[in-house]
Amino acid sequence: MGRLKGKNKSKARNKKRSDARKKSESYKKKILAKILKWDEPVLSEKCIAVEKDEDIHNLIKDMGRVISFSKNGVGLAASQIGVTKRVIAAMLDKKNITIFINPEILIHNGDVIKSREMCLSFPNFECVIDRYDTITMRYEDIDRELHTKEFKGFNAIVLQHELGHLREGLCDVGKEWKRQNTLPPVEEIVEQEEYEPSVKVESNSSE
Repeated sequence: MGRLKGKNKSKARNKKRSDARKKSESYKKKILAKILKWDEPVLSEKCIAVEKDEDIHNLIKDMGRVISFSKNGVGLAASQIGVTKRVIAAMLDKKNITIFINPEILIHNGDVIKSREMCLSFPNFECVIDRYDTITMRYEDIDRELHTKEFKGFNAIVLQHELGHLREGLCDVGKEWKRQNTLPPVEEIVEQEEYEPSVKVESNSSE
């Protein structure tokens, strides 16, 4: 009898763990489903500044959860979850999430480098973007304190990517995806080259 009770307790514990895992996975899927993708209109909208007395506590929590639950996400703009506010969440040290409110780049420093990038809103698509390897940015933290700080290397790249979402609607990865998916038919390209041989189309990689 005692042995049977032990087995029943073990089964109950295993079921409880299994139910907890399923609940956790369901919750993660629900949070990740907030990420807007591809041709969602909001992704093409410019973001507006957060007012000084505006409550964005829930927005910050949602952005933090999305970054935490995504496998490869290191940065997220508020517009990617449907809120056109100038807010960025970024995992710059690959451990802690930093919130940037009303960020703006003051100075582009250093060299222009090639950066191979992806975006949570354009899954399984990657392209090479020209980025500055150093930037100086002004922003507010979650306590609405103002900072001016220099960022280099990987951190500078992440922040330039996310600023594209806020400033222009589509980030540079989104622009390249859209360009590749809206090319005219081959016949039209040939015709343009025949009559306008001097016309060259170049992507605007300046920030």
